[in-house]
This record gives sequence, structure tokens and C-alpha cells, in this order.
Amino acid sequence: MKRFQWPVWSNAPKRWLTLLLTAALCLGLVPAVAVSSAALAPPITVTLSYQQDNTGFPIAPKQISLAPGLSEQYGYPDNFAGEKATALDAIVAAHILIYGENKAAVNAKLTVETSGPSAGMVTNFMGDGAGNFTFFVDGALANDGAMLTEIPDGSAVELFAIQDTTYWSDTYTWFEVNGKKVSALQVAPDESFDLTLRGIEFVIFGAWGADGPKAIEDAVIVTMLPEEGAAWIDDLADVTDGNGAVTLSFHQRGTYILSAIAEDPDWDSPLMSPYLVVTVSLPPANYQAPLTNVLNYLRTQVTSPLVSEVGGEWAVLAEVRGGRNDAAWNSAYLANLETYIRESAASVDTATGKVVLHNTRYTENARAVLALTSLGVNAASFKGYDLVSALLNTAKLQNQGVAAVAFALTALDSGSYLRTAAGEALRHWCIDYLLTNAKATGGWHLSPAVSVASPDITGMALQALAPYYKEAGAYRHAETVTAVEKAVAALQTMQAADGSFSYEDNGKTTESAAQVLVALTALDYDGTASGSFLKSVAEILLTYQAADGGFRHGTGGSADQMASEQAACALVAYDRYVTGKTALYDTGDISKTTVPPTDPGSGPAPTWLDKLPTWLSGIRSLKPWMQWMIHYIFFGWIWEVL
Repeated sequence: MKRFQWPVWSNAPKRWLTLLLTAALCLGLVPAVAVSSAALAPPITVTLSYQQDNTGFPIAPKQISLAPGLSEQYGYPDNFAGEKATALDAIVAAHILIYGENKAAVNAKLTVETSGPSAGMVTNFMGDGAGNFTFFVDGALANDGAMLTEIPDGSAVELFAIQDTTYWSDTYTWFEVNGKKVSALQVAPDESFDLTLRGIEFVIFGAWGADGPKAIEDAVIVTMLPEEGAAWIDDLADVTDGNGAVTLSFHQRGTYILSAIAEDPDWDSPLMSPYLVVTVSLPPANYQAPLTNVLNYLRTQVTSPLVSEVGGEWAVLAEVRGGRNDAAWNSAYLANLETYIRESAASVDTATGKVVLHNTRYTENARAVLALTSLGVNAASFKGYDLVSALLNTAKLQNQGVAAVAFALTALDSGSYLRTAAGEALRHWCIDYLLTNAKATGGWHLSPAVSVASPDITGMALQALAPYYKEAGAYRHAETVTAVEKAVAALQTMQAADGSFSYEDNGKTTESAAQVLVALTALDYDGTASGSFLKSVAEILLTYQAADGGFRHGTGGSADQMASEQAACALVAYDRYVTGKTALYDTGDISKTTVPPTDPGSGPAPTWLDKLPTWLSGIRSLKPWMQWMIHYIFFGWIWEVL
């Protein structure tokens, strides 16, 4: 083997090969950065929007990084040559958002006068072939032209296609609450809120706002539908009165976009439409600390989760869906489940891997499927075992009643299992069974023979039907909607004056409130006083918590393990609802594997970069010229050795 030698520069082939190898490695290790002239100012952040006619916003307000000098790159010089960001840069950016980065495509849609008395005038905007265009910066009309108007960092740049090209009377508008401009608002479900629409009439060849701001009466307030960066007018909400005022409310939790258009654009001054984002949500119950405490309690009580109704899958589901990820604890459950299948399962089909955990209680399989799916494990292929197919036995499910059918359907949909003809037939059978056995007054009971509903079983059935209630066009959708809404109304009548729920003659219980809360969150109902319930179901649930973090079964006594696990699942479901995550049993936010996540070989294979020694991968943190020097010496030495 040769000793280390410095590369010999006279050896041209080696020198160039070394340089090529060095360049290749550096391109892979050094992150790409934008290269710009030293004269260019750094990018700024602006909020950009573009409103067109009465159709909506081809560009809904969005934050973008705006590079000074962008207009020059596309052949539109401004007065600052990249030293400052201008309105012209923002106009070019808007065309790029719609037509892409191709220069020819942008140039075909945008024409700007660059010299003479009309310098800076946009004569072709968004391909309209005319200059029916204006823009506002931070709510004010810019009179200096696109080339001269400087855009400060953090500004809002609004682009408008002028609608009245005869009198140029478009009115620039905005929403106010209590006399202050608003672009975002948060309210509770069913909470009424007052808006006032005000504006200034825009006269391009005359005075800007000569009469000052005024109330805009008879304007049509509309909701808008967001779509891939745009927002289009969707539906009528209301009409402003003589003072420009309107009172609105929304029942369903979610985000709504409001705007306004002229009631009669052929007669009234067209509106440069405002844009208001209304978030409908509720201040959550003070549940975070109680949730943390009950999850900690479960971990102290369940050190190795079993295949069990208590101390098993419900604890796993609560911990994992609650954001806890203890690999050793999770693996203990997987190992215990594998052992249980081998030693205690009712039957195992060695040919297909189909497992029946219990001969009569098929909820055992459903519960295991839910736990496995929450862990990211494919319950149809766990260690070669299939815990899903047993649920195809509808006779066994029917023998257990509504709860078994509900949990079988929930388990199927938790991981989108059995998307086959047989699986879809099973789903339809479950829905048919639940709809058939709904009580006349709404809701469900464990036994079809009992005429009144119970909160626990009603909650379980609602959890199963929630996806079909929310999906238009789902199997028997109209009937499902009717059954679900009747059941929710029935739950409202079951709630006592203090907010609690009772299971038949057993009195007020944690489990009843927990099942109701999980159901409401799955349906996107808030379950609070302003959401048509007498009291917040989450808050009444918290009254059952004991000092050690566990939950009592009823109003007195010490913590009960089953009650604690059910309460933990419910608080996790509520937390996921409040924070906008998927529902408790909707594991669309995780992927399933056919082996336990902790098994060797799971996860993506390491790349060659992952295999580099720490000291070598640390080269990335050095300055670029130092990386080049080290890589050149390294490859030069490799070449000499070879």
C-alpha cells in the first residue's frame, strides 16, 4: 500500500477526476442556497391576494417570500434595481403563482410600460389585454405606480381587477367589528357576531375616497370555498342593512371565509371584495393537566398491557393516541398478544392465519384490531396472524348485540381493512343492523328488545356511524343522517341537569360520559352548553377524577381501572378534536406495517449518508470552502492509493 501523498497537479486526468468527484460529493452534502447579487436586498415577507370580479379570489390571501429584483428577472425593470421590493415585484409574483415560473408564460400575460409618461402603468394584467387593474398596499391606494411603490416587509398587497371600466367606481371594502378592521375572527358554535361592511369609493381619474369611508348597505355577504390557493364564492350568507351591518352565526365547528359582493353589479358600485376568516371553535375545557395525570396513572397501573378488557387494549389506545410513544411498553403488549394467540386463542387457522380470540365475544378481536392499528401495525398481518377476518362472522356479532356490531364496524374502518366485496358487504350489514335496531325515540341499547336507549351504547353506535354520517354518498347516507341526529337529540334528553349521564339504574358513571364524549368528537359536535348540551360533557367527565389521576366509576369512592381507561380514551378524543387532529379511531394519520414497529428491519433502510461516521458527516457543518478542500484531499488520496 502506498503512503499518503499530496495529489500531483501535473497529472491532469487525476486532477480533473478528483475535482469532479469532489463536486459531486459537495453537491450532495452542501445544502442549496440562492445566489444573488450583493446589491440585491434580502427577501421580504408579504401577504399577497388577487380578487377578480364577483367570482372570488384566484389568489386567496397568502404569505409569500418576495425577492427584491424579481421583476428584473422577468424583464420588467423598476426604479430600485433590486435594492428594495416594489409593487411590480409583487405583481410578477402573482403571475408566477397562476402561470408558473416560465418567463415566456408570464410575459404573455403581463405588460408594463417601462418608459415615457406612462412608465409603470400595467397595460395587460393576467392576460386581460387591458389595464383594468389596480392595487392597494396595507389598505391604501398606491398612486406612484408599480415601478415606484416600495413594499415594506410584512405588508399586505392586494391586487384587484377593476369591474366598472366606465366610471371606475369600484368600492374598496373591509369588515369591521366594534369599529376596528378585522381580517380574522374566532367565535363559538351558534354564537352570534356582528359585522359592519365599510368602504371607500375608488375613482381612478378623480379623487380617492373624497367622501371618506362609508357603510355599504345592501351588500351580499357570501361564504367562500377554498381551493388550491384560491377561494371562490360558494353561498349566500346574508345582506347588510342600511348601516352596513349584519349578524351571523355558524353551528358547525370549522373555518369559514366571508366576503361581500354588490347586490346588483349592473346598478351598484362594484365591490373590491374583503376577505375575512372566521374560525368557529370553543375555548376547550381545562383538560390538559387531567389528561396528563390520567395517562400517567395508566402507566403506573399497567406495566405490561395484556389482551384484556381492563389493563389491556384500551390503555394502549389511550396512551398511543394521546401521543405517548414508549417503544418498550408498546412492544410488551405486542409480545403479550403474540403469546396469547399461540397459547389461549379460541382458534387459529394455520393455513390462512385467521385468529378467533374468543368463541363468543368477538369484541375481543375488534379491540385488538383497534390497539394494533393505533400502534401502526397491520392487524390483518401481525406476525403472520389475521385478527380482522374473524369479524366477517355476522352471526357471532349479532349474538353479542349492538356493541359488538358497532365495534366491528369501527375496527374495520380504523385501518380501512377488508376493502373487498366481502368486507364491503360486512360494512353494509353492520350499518343495516344498527339502523334497524335504533330506537324509535333515537339512540341504541345493548339489547334490541329494550325500548329505550342508553348513553353508553348510543355513544358506541354513533362512533361507528360517524364516518358514514359525514360522507355524502355513503351507503344509506340519508337514513344514517336521520338516525345519528335523532340519537344526538336523544343524548341531550338523557343528560341530567348537572351534565351527567347514567347507565340505566347504575347511576351517574364515568363510562357513560366517556362514551358520549368520544361519539360527539367523532361527529365534530362540540358537546358543550352552546352546542345544545346542557353542560360540557368534557367538564362533567373531569368531575369524576380522583386525586391520584385515575377516575372513579361513579361520584364516590376511589379510582377504578376500567373507568380510568375509558376516561383517558375520551379525553384523548377530546384533545384530538380541539387540536384539529383525526378522531380517536381514525388512524388515517399513521401508516400500518406488517411487522411490529420495534422489530429489526422495520422502518426505512439507512442510506449511505446514515452510515457515515459521525466525524465525517459532521463535515456538512463546515464552511463550503473548507468542505471543498477536505473532499479534494480525500479523493486525491484515494486516487493515489488506487
